[in-house]
Amino acid sequence: MTTRQSVMLLVVLVLSLPGLIHSFKPLFNSNSFTHREITRIAVLRKTAEVCQDIAASKGLDFNLIVSASVVKAHAKKENYIRGRWSLGQICHTLQDFYSHSNWVELGNKAPYSALIRPDQPLKNLAGQNTPTCRSCVGENCTNNILPDVLNQGLLTSGYFSIISSSKPTGKCSHGGSADRTSRRDPVGGINKDTLDSSHGFRHNEAANLAIRATMELLEDIRLVAGDTNFMR
Repeated sequence: MTTRQSVMLLVVLVLSLPGLIHSFKPLFNSNSFTHREITRIAVLRKTAEVCQDIAASKGLDFNLIVSASVVKAHAKKENYIRGRWSLGQICHTLQDFYSHSNWVELGNKAPYSALIRPDQPLKNLAGQNTPTCRSCVGENCTNNILPDVLNQGLLTSGYFSIISSSKPTGKCSHGGSADRTSRRDPVGGINKDTLDSSHGFRHNEAANLAIRATMELLEDIRLVAGDTNFMR
């Protein structure tokens, strides 16, 4: 899988599931996971796995101990800077899928591997004219995704705009104070960006799936690049 293929696939996802604009908060936000934390955890876990495999192949033991100073020192290096920049963009979009879609609400416990597999189609997407949400009850958005959507396993996302409140009839919104579409029926949103978001009660589930999905992507890159180049 090339970086170009990954980017193209994720662009298709964005177009298919409107509203993937906001994200896991990029800056520190209470106890919520951020993109930086999700990516850091995934990279460190996958790096540890690769190091352990390399050590095992040479009959050696490996224990990973990483301090904040070491992480910062490596971050300042500019090796493979373009590749890392592209990887960061891909990770950001991939991670947002779990925060902005209803993948978690559908009861899925594993990442959606088709997102990084160009040969696998995205299945069971909610149709353009299919209602997906009902209004939240005040601040309570626990049950705002329509039962038919959940029962049929339809994949959907939320509309978002800071300019217009326009959205198709019956469609979910991203939610939050900046999202003008969330003020239009159906009112509310489904994002899990933080613990305080419309579906913040599923934030940790979404973040953990995002970590696993990022590790899956890194493993895919590792298989193509090989252990030595992956570690550079």
